[in-house]
Order: sequence, then C-alpha cells, then structure tokens
Amino acid sequence: TVEKREKTENPYPKLIEARNNARKELDQAYGEIKKLREEHRTKETEWKKQMDAVRKEQQERRKEEEKKRREEDRLKRLEDAEEKDATLFAEEFASIEQLITYLNKFQKAKAEKDGEEEKKSDVPSTAPTTPRTVPKAKEEGLKAIGKAVTKIDDDIFGTKVQKKKPKNKSKKKPTSLNHDLNFIQEFEKLKVDPPLTSTDVPQAVEALKKRREELKKEKVKISEDRIAKIAEVQAEIEAKKEAGETDKAEKDSEDKAETKKEDKAETKEEDKAEEKKEEKKEEAPAA
Repeated sequence: TVEKREKTENPYPKLIEARNNARKELDQAYGEIKKLREEHRTKETEWKKQMDAVRKEQQERRKEEEKKRREEDRLKRLEDAEEKDATLFAEEFASIEQLITYLNKFQKAKAEKDGEEEKKSDVPSTAPTTPRTVPKAKEEGLKAIGKAVTKIDDDIFGTKVQKKKPKNKSKKKPTSLNHDLNFIQEFEKLKVDPPLTSTDVPQAVEALKKRREELKKEKVKISEDRIAKIAEVQAEIEAKKEAGETDKAEKDSEDKAETKKEDKAETKEEDKAEEKKEEKKEEAPAA
C-alpha cells in the first residue's frame, strides 16, 4: 500500500537524527577528554612545581650543611694549629737551651785553659846556680875592679839568674771548633750561625738568647691572633645559625600561606566542575 511504501521510503530523518545524536555524544566525549587532559596537565604542572621547590629546598639545605661543615672544619683546623704551634715552639725552646748548654762547655774549657796558662806564665824559671867564692882583696893582695868584673864572672861561671820574659797574650790563636752534624742542623733551624772558633762562642750564645726572646714574642702574637680568629669564626657560625632559623620560620609561614591559597583555588575549580556537570545533566534529558 501507499502508506507502507511511504513508511519504507522515508528512513532518512531518523538516521539523520541518530547521526546528530551520535555527534553530540561524540562531541561531549571529546569535551570530557579535553577537560581531563587539561586537568591532568594542570595537576602535572603543579606537581612539577612542587618537585622543583622540594629539589631546590634540598639543594639549599645541602649547601647550608656543607657550608656549616666547612666552617666547623675551619674552626677545628685553627684549634689543631694552636696545639701544633705550641708543640713546635716547645721544641725550639728546648733546642735553644740544649745549644746554650753545649756552648757553655766550650766557654768553661777555654776559661780553664786560659787560667792554667796564666799560672804558668807567673812562675819564673831559674837556672841552677853554683856557689863560688870570691877571694878577699886583703888576703890575696888583689884590687876589686867593680861591677863589671862580677858580671863577667857570672857569665863565665853561670851564676847569673835568667828571668823569663812574659809572653804576649794577644798573639794566642783561637781554637777551632768541630761540631757534630746534628748540632749544625739545629743551628740552621734556629737561623743562628754556629761558632767556628772558641772566640765566637760568646757571640753565638747571645744570638741564641736573642732568638729565644724573639720566639717568645712571636708565640704570644700568633696565639693572640689565633684566639681572635677562633672567636670571629664562632661568632659567624652563631650568627648564621640564628639567621637560618629565622629564614626557616619565615619560609614555613610563606609555605602555609601558599598552601591555603592553592587549596582555595582547587576548591573553586572543583565547584566550577560540579556546576558544569550539573548543567550537563540538566541538558541531557532535553536532547
């Protein structure tokens, strides 16, 4: 019949309607996918920011710990150097005392030798005399000639006393000194020339005493400078520690404020998403 034919010949409106409905559903699905992608991208970006902040915080913490460790090592090196210098100065003082004692032995030996030589020079040396008898002039009928005759007789008979002339002390040659290699090395460490002769010993002793006084002054100065440096480093460590605690408190406060702000923004986005879902649910029956 005609009615049946009309019904069989007009299927297009329904197909068009079905196609339109399918397209709407497809567009809606694509919209949902796009929305999910945007949400994922937003959350991923936030996560990256958070991770960057965490990494930055960890790096800063490591830097601060490394800096703190370096300062503590610096302080420890200063304290160790103080002990090392104290030991070094003690060794130098002991070396000076040892060298002074060593040189005093040469001075003592020289003084004893000079004393013995002086005693020998003070004793006159006399040649043995033989007694002689001079004939009396009255008994022999001879005439005494005088002092010249006596002098000649003394020369002939060997009765003249020979007086020893004093030696010239200024012409004495100084005694050369031979030092052991260890003593020479100690002199070099102290920057003092070792005495080569006995006359150089007093000068070397005075040089050692002068060097001892210089070392005492140097020790006091180094100790004072190091104490001041240690106090300065300790003050820097305390100041940085206090500054670090203040910065940490401020940062924690800023993080809390940022977290609250992010929570509010997320709440607003969730509310908007819920509103859109409700709108779509209301539009769906109408389609």
